Amino acid sequence: MKPSLFKLIGLLAILVSIASCGKKDQDSKVDPAFGQYISSFTSGYISKTAFLTIHLADASKQFTEPQGQIDMNLFDFSPSVAGEAFWIDNQTIEFRPKEYLTSATTYQIEFELGKVLDVESKFQTFNYQVKTPEQSFEVFVEGTTTYDDKSLVWSFLKGSLNSVDYLSGEEVEKLLHAEQNNKRLKIRWTHDASGKTHYYAIDSVVRKDQAGYVLLEWSGKDIGLDISGNKKYEIPALSDFKMMSATVVQSPSQFIKIQFSDPVKKDQDLEGLIRVEGESNLKFVIEDSEVKVYPDDRLKGNKIIYLTTGIKNIMGSKLSKAEKVEVNFVEVKPAVRISGNGTILPGTDGMVFPFEAVNLEAVDVKIVRIYESNIRQFLQVNNLSGSSQLTRVGRPIVQKKINLTSENQIDYGNWNNFTLDLSKIITQEPGAIYRVEIGFRRSYSLYACEDDTADEEEGDLD
Repeated sequence: MKPSLFKLIGLLAILVSIASCGKKDQDSKVDPAFGQYISSFTSGYISKTAFLTIHLADASKQFTEPQGQIDMNLFDFSPSVAGEAFWIDNQTIEFRPKEYLTSATTYQIEFELGKVLDVESKFQTFNYQVKTPEQSFEVFVEGTTTYDDKSLVWSFLKGSLNSVDYLSGEEVEKLLHAEQNNKRLKIRWTHDASGKTHYYAIDSVVRKDQAGYVLLEWSGKDIGLDISGNKKYEIPALSDFKMMSATVVQSPSQFIKIQFSDPVKKDQDLEGLIRVEGESNLKFVIEDSEVKVYPDDRLKGNKIIYLTTGIKNIMGSKLSKAEKVEVNFVEVKPAVRISGNGTILPGTDGMVFPFEAVNLEAVDVKIVRIYESNIRQFLQVNNLSGSSQLTRVGRPIVQKKINLTSENQIDYGNWNNFTLDLSKIITQEPGAIYRVEIGFRRSYSLYACEDDTADEEEGDLD
């Protein structure tokens, strides 16, 4: 067999991610026998902005045209949801709510499967549920940045507001207010497309001969949320060059972010001026009033950071006093990711699929075969690593747990490289395309969670 007749597609898909270690609500169980008619469906926790999709295992005779509206009533919600259903293709139906779903709500759904496929009487109605998360938000303050690196008088204070679920820009801009010296300050906003991360810049923050502060106040009252709080962010005196904060960033690479009151002089050598307890070979990156400190190896636990008065700002003034602060290097939460570009051509040494994992003892591998006769149809709507309309052209052939632990002494708390020899779990078929998904379950975690008894959710009938 020539390698050109066989291609293996590796596309990372986190099937069950671990966002936290809290207890999850128990979902109502779905009869797996529906898998002969439904290959997958939208389930579990979803955004209030989400559309709900049903992928049929076979083409429906009721299909009209792509994006064609469906006249018959296929979905029934409790509590009720107004909306419309559309054909995406002859195996995919999408329900689009007319308004956003309600936060913190469980929706019981009845899908009239018997109206779109010929099924046995006991499979006429498919019952399942989805949930929307409870809305909440947090305000984070990053630090000040000067408008002009030749003057320390005027600056802006930047940070972010992060929400659990989608919030519109209009809603977010009602939440936060800022003032200095009893004067309301203008806030500029940049809203991420997800509607969950919103960046702010508080304009016209002034530094004077005496220390002061910017008062940030937030309240969710205007959008129906019982959340409020405030924070005073210190604005040092003009003559006071000082450290404001030190935090640890864990991903994608680990470093310590030190925020100063003033822009830091860029051409100075910080070796010895900034030290980390028990560490050497530190690397430093100066970005305005931030210094990023990169350790030679990943660190764990608590470490003391030392700053000497030799550190200079852009005006040549030295740090007003030496500082000592303790930071905590928290372990990375469990995750998996693909190594390389995800496309592999088999050779004489087999088909080796590389991936990376952290804090996991095992992963789940799922392989979907796209049949040779369907490849043209698949490539009409995909590139080689695509996944659109996959249920029309392929079927799962392998779903398997793969253990990652071994007798080798490696640190599973760091990102490690692993390989999967696919020649040992699938039989190569000339002309076929294979899509590999790697995911994990909560029970595979090596991360120290407070509650390891949390339930898992499943929402795929493949």
